[in-house]
Amino acid sequence: MNKARASFRIKLNVLFALILLVPAISIGALSYITAKNAVEDEILYSAEQSVGAINGVIDELLDQKLTNVQAMVNKINAGPFSNQQTYIRTIFEQYEQQQGDILNVFIGTEKGEYLNVPPRKIEKTYDPRQRAWYKQAMAANGKAIITEPYEEAFTKNIVVTIAQQSLDKKGVVAISVKLNAIQQMAESVSIGREGFSAILSQNRVVITHPTLDKGKVVDNPTVEKAFKQEKGELDYTQDGEPRTLLYETNALTGWKITGTVLQKEIDAAAFPILKQTMLVIVVAIAISAVIIHFMVNSLLRPIMALRDDAKLISTGDLRKPIAVASDDEIGQLARAFEKMRVSLRELVTTLEQDAQGVAEASSGLSANAEETTTATERVTAASQEIAASAEEQMHQVTRNAEALQELTTAIMHITEISSDVTTQSEHATAQALEGGTAVGNTRQQMASIYDSVAASNDKIASLAKRSTEIGEMLDVITSIAEQTNLLALNAAIEAARAGEHGKGFAVVADEVRKLAEQSQRSVQQIFTVIQHVQQDTSQAVTIMAKVTDEVQQGLSVSDEAITKFRAIEHSMEVIVPRMEEVSAATQQISAGVQEVAATTEEFVASAERNASHVENVAASSEEQLASMQEINASAQTLSHMSDELRELLKQFKK
Repeated sequence: MNKARASFRIKLNVLFALILLVPAISIGALSYITAKNAVEDEILYSAEQSVGAINGVIDELLDQKLTNVQAMVNKINAGPFSNQQTYIRTIFEQYEQQQGDILNVFIGTEKGEYLNVPPRKIEKTYDPRQRAWYKQAMAANGKAIITEPYEEAFTKNIVVTIAQQSLDKKGVVAISVKLNAIQQMAESVSIGREGFSAILSQNRVVITHPTLDKGKVVDNPTVEKAFKQEKGELDYTQDGEPRTLLYETNALTGWKITGTVLQKEIDAAAFPILKQTMLVIVVAIAISAVIIHFMVNSLLRPIMALRDDAKLISTGDLRKPIAVASDDEIGQLARAFEKMRVSLRELVTTLEQDAQGVAEASSGLSANAEETTTATERVTAASQEIAASAEEQMHQVTRNAEALQELTTAIMHITEISSDVTTQSEHATAQALEGGTAVGNTRQQMASIYDSVAASNDKIASLAKRSTEIGEMLDVITSIAEQTNLLALNAAIEAARAGEHGKGFAVVADEVRKLAEQSQRSVQQIFTVIQHVQQDTSQAVTIMAKVTDEVQQGLSVSDEAITKFRAIEHSMEVIVPRMEEVSAATQQISAGVQEVAATTEEFVASAERNASHVENVAASSEEQLASMQEINASAQTLSHMSDELRELLKQFKK
């Protein structure tokens, strides 16, 4: 119980702590975030103002120089230059003496002439027309231009050149302006404790920066992002430190004036606010904890008193009333406990009286149940004997029914077989008729084949005879060719003896000899072909003789098949009527057996119903016997329980 009470106390403390801490921490966090944002806005606004101030100084300085250059242009013509050098030098010297931030004043003409104040030694090959300031001013068509910042060779200062085309468009007047004042002003601007300002030209050349060398070109992704917009701010990280860059663009030069604010300075400025907020939260929590402690104790006190009263009731002591000290939910709970105590006391009294009555009734019920159980046991024994006899009779009838069913199945199978045999016999008769017809047709075809083979045999014999005659003719031709060849040889010899007079005859004799030799070769080829023909003809004669014998045997077999098919037809004509009679008889037997089987099945069903009724009676008797036994047992149990109930009720004190 102490664990439960401690758990309930912890739950209350946790609940009140959450109710207190969640709003306090939320309000504190929101207040800190709001204050931090305000501090950040203030620092960023100050940095923005500083950047704007630097931009204003640049505008003021360069705008003044632009006006000065324009004033000198209005006083000077570039040509004829030689006649005005003294005049131009005087104007330049006066201006240079008045302006402390001017490095030098100079003029270049379209002829390559050059004059500067204060005078400096220059190379003889120096041509002002090849300089960027000259080209840009001439291209600007009368408007003043400002060059990109560059490091001056003599003083190493970062300067810009402001130049403008002369009124006669034959030269350019220019001044070199030192940016020391702008650099000093930018370096003196304070942005927080560690923040700084910087100026970059359009070509990302450093004009002023606390850590980068002046005149160096910067290649940095953050710088490139800044150059994509005229004005704005962006967050970036350098050396693992988050920073905010504010920037704006100078309208005259296109330079970027930037101010960098370190995030740690914003956090440092907001830290005192965080400490104050945490202090307020801690004090509020401490005060609230004391209040919560007293509130929890005031809630637990009546609950603990109610717990003690419940312990008494749990031991069976119903004599002490439960005090109700308040009308809140705890008081209502105490009032409900008091009603429960009174109801429980009345229930105990009633149970004592009822337990006595139950004990008396259970004794009478137990005696009646024993008598009924004895009678039920006799009925159950008789029912079981009748059920056994009925079951044996039912088994016998079932076996007879099964035998009849098997007989019915066998007869039906015989009937089906007889019917199939009849059908097959009829089909065999038809097939025999068709077979006889087919064999007759086959015999006719075999006779026709025999006649054709005999005719072919005669033709082949004639062909063999003709081949022999051709061979004899070829022998004659061969003999003639040999004699012709011999005569041609003799003629050639005689022609050779005749000399010049026999040359023509020798040619003819040679041609005759060649023809005789060719004839011999052709005759030899024909003779070879005739030999192959004679061989093939001889083989054909042999094969045709075999074919003739086979055809004669086929005719004999066909005659025997026709005789057998006729015998099959006669037998089938006798079998088919007999099989039809057998099929009809088996169908009649099957019908009679089915009637007997149906009667037997009805008898079996009746026997099963009788056996079922007897079994139901036996089962009911057994169930009744079991119920009476259960009633007897329940009566005894009820008597025992009433005794136990009376013992339990003795524990309560009323």
